[in-house]
Amino acid sequence: MITLRRRLLGLAALLAIFGIIIGLPTVLLAVEANPFAGGLPTFEAIKTALTSPDDGTLAVGLIKIVAWASWGFLTLSILLEVLARLRGVRVPRLPGLRLPQNAARGLVGAAMTLFVAIPTAGIANAAPAATVTATVASAAPAEAVPPTQTTEPAASSAQETPAPATAKHTVKQGETLWSIAADHLGDGHRYKEIVELNRSTLGGQPGFIKAGWVLDVPAPPAPASTETSTVVVEKGDTLSGIAREQYGDATRYPEIFEASRSITQPGGAKLTDPDLIDVGWTLKVPTPAALQGQSAPPTAPAEQPQTPTAPAQPSQPAPAQPAAPAASAPEAAAPSSPAQSQAPTQTQAVPETAAADHLQDESPWMARTSYGVGALLAAGVIALLATRRRTQQRRRRPGQRMPMPTGAAALVEQELRATADALSIETVDVALRTLARSCTEGGVALPAVRAARLTRTQFDLYLAEPAELPEPWTGTADDTVWTLEVDNTAELEETDVSDIPAPYPALVTIGHDEEDGHVLLDLEFLGSIGVSGQDNAATREILAALAIELANSTWADDLQVTLVGAFPDLEDTLQTGRIRYLPSVGRILEDLLHRADLDREAMSAEGAPDLHHARVTGAAPDAWAPEIVLLAGEITDRQRNQLEQLVTDLPRVALATVTNGLNVGEWGLDLTAGDGPDYAVLNPIGLQLRPQRLPAEQYGHLLEIASLADVEELDLTEAAPPPSLAEVESVQPVDEAPAPVSAMPEVTLEHLEAVAAGGVSSSPTGMPTFGPLLPQDERPADDADDETALADTHTEEPPPALTPAKVEVAPVQLDDSPVQDPETQIPTDEADTTTSEATTSPDHVVTDPAVDETLAEPTDEPGAAQEAPVHPMPLPTPRILVLGPVDLVNAEGKVEPTKRSRLLEYAAYLALTPGATHTAIDNAIWPDRKNEDNLNTRNTATSKLRRWVGTDPLNGDEYLPRLQAGEGYAFHRAVTTDAGDWDHLLDHDPLNAPTDRLEAALALVRGIPFEGTHRKRYAWAEPIRQRLISEIVDASYELGRRRLMEGRWRGAEEAVVVGLRIEPAQENLWRLRILAAHESRNPAAEAEAIERLLTITEQLECDLEPETEQLLAALKTPGTDFDKLMANAL
Repeated sequence: MITLRRRLLGLAALLAIFGIIIGLPTVLLAVEANPFAGGLPTFEAIKTALTSPDDGTLAVGLIKIVAWASWGFLTLSILLEVLARLRGVRVPRLPGLRLPQNAARGLVGAAMTLFVAIPTAGIANAAPAATVTATVASAAPAEAVPPTQTTEPAASSAQETPAPATAKHTVKQGETLWSIAADHLGDGHRYKEIVELNRSTLGGQPGFIKAGWVLDVPAPPAPASTETSTVVVEKGDTLSGIAREQYGDATRYPEIFEASRSITQPGGAKLTDPDLIDVGWTLKVPTPAALQGQSAPPTAPAEQPQTPTAPAQPSQPAPAQPAAPAASAPEAAAPSSPAQSQAPTQTQAVPETAAADHLQDESPWMARTSYGVGALLAAGVIALLATRRRTQQRRRRPGQRMPMPTGAAALVEQELRATADALSIETVDVALRTLARSCTEGGVALPAVRAARLTRTQFDLYLAEPAELPEPWTGTADDTVWTLEVDNTAELEETDVSDIPAPYPALVTIGHDEEDGHVLLDLEFLGSIGVSGQDNAATREILAALAIELANSTWADDLQVTLVGAFPDLEDTLQTGRIRYLPSVGRILEDLLHRADLDREAMSAEGAPDLHHARVTGAAPDAWAPEIVLLAGEITDRQRNQLEQLVTDLPRVALATVTNGLNVGEWGLDLTAGDGPDYAVLNPIGLQLRPQRLPAEQYGHLLEIASLADVEELDLTEAAPPPSLAEVESVQPVDEAPAPVSAMPEVTLEHLEAVAAGGVSSSPTGMPTFGPLLPQDERPADDADDETALADTHTEEPPPALTPAKVEVAPVQLDDSPVQDPETQIPTDEADTTTSEATTSPDHVVTDPAVDETLAEPTDEPGAAQEAPVHPMPLPTPRILVLGPVDLVNAEGKVEPTKRSRLLEYAAYLALTPGATHTAIDNAIWPDRKNEDNLNTRNTATSKLRRWVGTDPLNGDEYLPRLQAGEGYAFHRAVTTDAGDWDHLLDHDPLNAPTDRLEAALALVRGIPFEGTHRKRYAWAEPIRQRLISEIVDASYELGRRRLMEGRWRGAEEAVVVGLRIEPAQENLWRLRILAAHESRNPAAEAEAIERLLTITEQLECDLEPETEQLLAALKTPGTDFDKLMANAL
């Protein structure tokens, strides 16, 4: 948004330009300062003046000449600046005129803001300002006034929805969609509603509007004529109960809640939570006038009041909004509410609408964390952590725990995970490399890129010169701006670009505009950018963010980031191989100039006129890798001149500098020119943005997180000791049938990467569940094939395999959860989004002995013989599954399909972190709203989840109890989790657990923990996920080791399969697998296991562990002391 301050600065700059060009010569002429008033001096006159005593005439004459020369230089510099901007080319450097040219650049750049409605959404003016002007002039549609009909009514399967009421607004000079939304709708975040109403007018360029355009804006909702009554809370009252009494609809409690929040209750308290009211409080009950005269309450079921509203309007603007403050939610819903008599009711029931509850399956676009790190930097860091933790899991010895961050560092990682968008990085990377291949195949030059912009829906390239880009890129009114829509990237998904060099490796995020678009600059093209501000700490935060994003950039095959005078510990911690640290400038600039000369000579020798041609044609490959130098300290005048030479010498090479506190080239980020401390202005284009930054506190936490993900952080004292030689020698084989070779899982590199990153559907061979893991005659009934169990949940007779287990398993939960009743079920999958219709055989339930005793206990009371319990058998209670795909089974209620995913995550969080506070819940489930009032969103989600899980049919207790004062949210103790069962069985110590408990625990595993979850969800679950993976692998190893020591070779092979499916690169398990196959005299299985192990290490480009190399060598050498080798291998 262009503020009054920036407009005034632009006006002052414009007046200064006119003053210089017109006013200065006028003043000089007025004071008779024309040195040539009497004509041009002759040579003799000049000689006489220089050799004769001066009476002041010569000095005055020289002053006049200097004044006119200064005017000439300034005027020339201004004209050159204006012409260059109009043509969209770089301003030529004139020798000796650096100062007037710098002054002219600043004046012209500031003055341009008076004539351009600078796009807040993008950087169509990412080129010098002339390019901005061209974009503005050509981006407007042909008609200045939009068509009368700008929107079409949203389609509805049930009924036609009337179009929202609108009002007209004429765009004024300097306005943006953001400012218009703030003025008319009270919240700039609601600009997308205006975009939806004016698509034909905006012409696909919502970042640009022109003064004089007439736009449709949502009309403010008509105030509902209401009457109110009051209710005094009595013991046992709840808001939903009062709503049921007053309205006949319990789900309308938010109306009472909103109306009563401002009332001061006895003791000075106020209503802040709909689940917490006290006896004696006064509540206000709004009664819409439109509903007066109705003698009967609505007859619709209480749990479905939102059905006519939310599903009927999927294409309205409000649901697509970014996260907005809760206070503005009612306004956001207003445009999509029909202008009917029910409108006040629908508008007030905000928590039930899709626009307000923030429960849609689609994750919101989070451009940056609360402390300023963007999604691209976050994705790079998370990818680094995934790689290093995968190595930790592979190198970890049985018993060693994965070190994970705690406290503030854990919260930093959680927010990074919620913000990271690896899919956007991958898509853009493929698109850019595909563009490079198209240029290579077409024999055309790779277009030079000044800047780029990435949003949730598109990626824009801002070229230095007009060009034609191939599909799926689409052009705009400005032929230097090209767009890649997300909807058009499907054809790129199967494109193999592994052999294509990265075309723009120095593309990096500089900040985010006011529509949360990532603004990226190609540092190679710019050559240099200066970061200036009054606070040195603030500029270093920006340099830190640039360094870390470049060090982890996927868009670069290789680059080097040279840090001068800052962040000496960065490379030792990240270990990316891309960072070097220098304490001072020293000879680095001389080295860069020398490298630039060598690169130019190499490109010239191979006929490449510039760097982009070299990358496309494959010429001078040694010149491709860029070096980005970040200078944090002061430099001398000589060093400044060297930097200027690097920037101005042509052709450009793969070098760039980022300076702290000074501008060498024309590009700079001014932290003092923005509208507040969080904003800066990108010069010379005058774009206001929020710079990407990494504050010192979060920088330290990030280094801590990365350090913990190092193999050296594994505690050697936790590793289990190997068996003694005597134990190995005492092993006696048991007669078993050989295991088929096909029992082993297929392992691919994609699977390994998915395991490390927790990606979707990462199981090898499409494994949704495990088949039999233990011999059928020895495993407990819980260990039945999940697919069989799922099919049989809908049959009247349970199969023989589901007979009561040999091992009695007590009900379990996480250590910090409330004690649960012994009521555990075999997990089954739901057939659809509801579970109320699913039936479960009583044999699937381990009944509560206390309940059985109560039911069977005789009594002497009269009439006791006639009394019978409502349910003859204990019914299945809700169960949350995370040891595989996340699911909620045995839920009594129903859930909207579009909100199931988010509510399922909420349920898993509450189950695994009982007693969570409001703040912890918001940070985990709605990280995009952590800086906003999330009360309505959280309460709506809690209410929906409470209806979904239902109540205990025996006593009516809610499975998600109401919040009690001083306590957090937690499920009823009857609600169980498979992770809780796992913890109870093994007590976090698989190596020392009884064998029957190991078998029962492994039977719970259906896949990788939290498998199939959304890439930006479950960020809070990473520590739990890593722990469960480690314990599953350890349990699989320990069970396999015990069976190996018992001589049960086949049983050992079957046991390790579970761990290998979870962590396919774990060499401890592979060694067990190879030993078991060797001892069972099964050469085919042995050879296959060795081949797959070698394939994995080749894909990961890593070496085998010494124990593995010794084992493989011994298998090729007959006569080796195999018992001793087995002891070492284990």
